[in-house]
Amino acid sequence: MFKIKFLCCLNADGQKTRKWTVESIVEVDEWDRVQTRINLKFSTHSDFGWKTEIELEGDLGATFSTGADSYPLTVHKMDKNGKKLWASYDRYEAIGGTWPEVEYRYWNENATDESQWQEYVLKSNGRWILKGCSKNERPLNLGYRRKWSSPEF
Repeated sequence: MFKIKFLCCLNADGQKTRKWTVESIVEVDEWDRVQTRINLKFSTHSDFGWKTEIELEGDLGATFSTGADSYPLTVHKMDKNGKKLWASYDRYEAIGGTWPEVEYRYWNENATDESQWQEYVLKSNGRWILKGCSKNERPLNLGYRRKWSSPEF
């Protein structure tokens, strides 16, 4: 769950003030909806005098893909500007099915061990990329966990 705070520093006459006040708070359950809601707000209002703060409530599932393989992660923290997040790889075990229809159970053992977290940044192309990598590297996908291994390699 994400909580978006829309803050305003305009008074009733539209004049800029020095103090930011919360104009509204919106809760959304998916990252795509966060982006849509922010874009909608700024397309209907001038961005002068407005800003947002984003809070991640609870942990969020994510998937990192490398070629044909995918690995589950948990996002533990996001900065209030929604431009950085910290995630760690999940543990997993097969609980049923046969390839390619394998079911997995996921859990995370690194929720409090920040030394195991990796920082991802939101690039200009809208992709979450590991800090220090090019915007064209493989992205982190938010909102779901998936383990997949190609038997071909």
